[in-house]
Amino acid sequence: MSANNTWEKGIEGTFRIHKNLIKGTVPILLPEGTRVVSAESCGISAWTKTAKVSAILRDGNPKRYFLKCIVGKGARAVVNGEFQSANDIDAAYPGLVPKAIG
Repeated sequence: MSANNTWEKGIEGTFRIHKNLIKGTVPILLPEGTRVVSAESCGISAWTKTAKVSAILRDGNPKRYFLKCIVGKGARAVVNGEFQSANDIDAAYPGLVPKAIG
């Protein structure tokens, strides 16, 4: 497969979105009918690449997501730990951190 076929086209911004994040082998976490319109690199992280993703929901309302990508040995454990931590923080202090959906 050519590298040009790996990335989703038609999404504005500085952060390329892999096709599998929109449709494919990765479980689709965005609500059905969501259209991603832009993805911008966001923040600094030693272990991950992060982006602010702007989307339009099926009903036409805008929605923003925070995307965190990580690869390599131990990646799943890091992501699972961050997911659990984000949920615990949200339960204790709603709205303080982005809602974890992954």
